[in-house]
Amino acid sequence: MKMYSVGSSISGSDQDPPDQPDVVTSSWEEDAIDLPSVTADDERTRAVWVSPQGVVRAEEDEQRRVDAEVAMVVTDRRILFVARGGDSPPSGTYSLTYSDLAGVSGEGTELSLTTTGGVVWRIPLPEDRSPAFQTVISHLNWLGALRSRARDCENNVELATGEIREHAHALDWQRARRSYEEVREQLDRLICDVQLVEPVTFEELAPELTALERQLERAHTRLYIERAKAALAMGRHLIENEEYDRAGDQLREAQEFYDSARDLSDAVRRSDAFQFGPQRELQDDLENLGWEIETVAAEPIRQAHEAKIEAQLLDDPSAALDCWETAFWGYGHVLTLEWDDDGRNFAGDPREVRRDRRVAAERIVALREQLAKREWNTGADCQEAGDDANALNHCAKAVDHLERVHELATEFDAGDPSAIEGRIGRMRSVVDQLNEHVAGGDVSEDLQVDGETATSAGFVHRYEDAEPQDAAPQETDEQPESTGAHASTGKDEETGDSGEPGSQGGTGEQSEQDDHGSANTDGSGRSQSGEVAGDGDDGADQPSYGRS
Repeated sequence: MKMYSVGSSISGSDQDPPDQPDVVTSSWEEDAIDLPSVTADDERTRAVWVSPQGVVRAEEDEQRRVDAEVAMVVTDRRILFVARGGDSPPSGTYSLTYSDLAGVSGEGTELSLTTTGGVVWRIPLPEDRSPAFQTVISHLNWLGALRSRARDCENNVELATGEIREHAHALDWQRARRSYEEVREQLDRLICDVQLVEPVTFEELAPELTALERQLERAHTRLYIERAKAALAMGRHLIENEEYDRAGDQLREAQEFYDSARDLSDAVRRSDAFQFGPQRELQDDLENLGWEIETVAAEPIRQAHEAKIEAQLLDDPSAALDCWETAFWGYGHVLTLEWDDDGRNFAGDPREVRRDRRVAAERIVALREQLAKREWNTGADCQEAGDDANALNHCAKAVDHLERVHELATEFDAGDPSAIEGRIGRMRSVVDQLNEHVAGGDVSEDLQVDGETATSAGFVHRYEDAEPQDAAPQETDEQPESTGAHASTGKDEETGDSGEPGSQGGTGEQSEQDDHGSANTDGSGRSQSGEVAGDGDDGADQPSYGRS
């Protein structure tokens, strides 16, 4: 339970408690009643007085009067009514604990004590009351006021719990918060006032306040759980729609509400750490919420890993490229979603994610270079066969592939982006001329490609090797800071000036092999033995754009 110091600004007292009474007796002597026979050994007596007129017990419409003399004994635990039959020990005793009190009224000519069960005890008060006797009455009135406030607080906590739940379901967080704060303030003030009472202990006077506080804090904790769930649902929706920047904000918000809910649950936890019923259910909901947040936050990296594994198993370059692109963007989304305010990262080590992203980029470069050559050669074949429309389509795709290669080379500082950009420009000029030819223009006289006049019969020249051999990077624990498509060589590629798609720097082909030879790759980026296209000294195997 939360404890507040006396006089704190959080839960101050509305009024000062009355002076605590010393032992007060009536005109009888102190031995008028045998106290040890009616009180426990560790129970302290605070006041005793005797009513010669007896006492009245009323319940609903029924009233019963005890005509014998009745002594009222006030202790630090309870109030005793002891009926005297003229002999000692007393002939009858009734015990009323403070926690059973619903209200006390000491005004007028009688003292009225109302129990939580609806029973009213009325005792006549003497007309001549000493200051000490009046102190006892004031003390009982104070206890009655606290007990009445405790009953009211119990009702208010029940109402607030329902209101918080309803507002949370309606996503009206502000009204739910206000409902909690209003009752929390009332409960804090009551707890503080009860703690001020002496010599009656908190547990004797208002034991239900502990359960009420737990009930209210459970509702408050669930409010934050619902807020976390709402933010998590929005984050999941944004991830599905690939709005990762906004999704990251929602996941961070969900985590903050989850952390707040865990902190608030401390007020609900029992001191003996035993959990059951609502408390056990609350802890289970918190654990499940934590797992849900981790699962949603880790979804992009799970998808990226799955795409990478699938790409490694595929032989078709186009299908493998799609998977590697998915993996590449997935790893990027993971880095967008990560948050490190408290050292938490559901995606694991960000350095490993960046390494995986770079590996995916290198695979994409190798595959797009291969596909660019294939598309260009197909375009050349189509034009040679007189199908200029399909030739245009394939050549345009080749340019698109190399533009993506240029984009990745620029981002990862790999190869020579400026050389790649120059080749793209020359290839695009061919595509533009081909587009004019398809549209009905005559290019036989004015088509210039690489400084040479081309004929309309076939100005797109094909590669001699339709599938040039590219060495794929090997996935290792450590990657160089700057690599080209051939990460396995551990060095950047050199570039040439041939101006052809597939020459060094444009498509990542090697101009020279190292002492160990080179390896080609299939569609998945796996290494295969073979020679690199264009090994000849005269460069006869390299393609050109113009007809010589």
